[in-house]
Amino acid sequence: MNVTKIWIAIFISAALLWQTTYSQNSTHCATGSAVCYWEEYGNWSACSKSCGIGTRTRQRGLCCTSNQTFSECVTSCHVIDNDSMEMETCTFLCPAGKNTNS
Repeated sequence: MNVTKIWIAIFISAALLWQTTYSQNSTHCATGSAVCYWEEYGNWSACSKSCGIGTRTRQRGLCCTSNQTFSECVTSCHVIDNDSMEMETCTFLCPAGKNTNS
């Protein structure tokens, strides 16, 4: 798989993950947290590949009032939604003869 195809796959995966989690990142404030406070990041997801180069992500919620959607909260807090998710590459060595597309 060439580098261009890898980057396209990473971009599409990130876009799909962002779309799925977009409405889930709005959280009510934990005790003692202020509105517009970013929570700590959660655990990293499993790598998208068991052999070769893949991606993994982690996300965090934004403390919002109970009547706000995540989009409304991002706007009123003057933050960037990209701050709700981190993505990084992960690499696993493939056994001899194994295809890197798994």
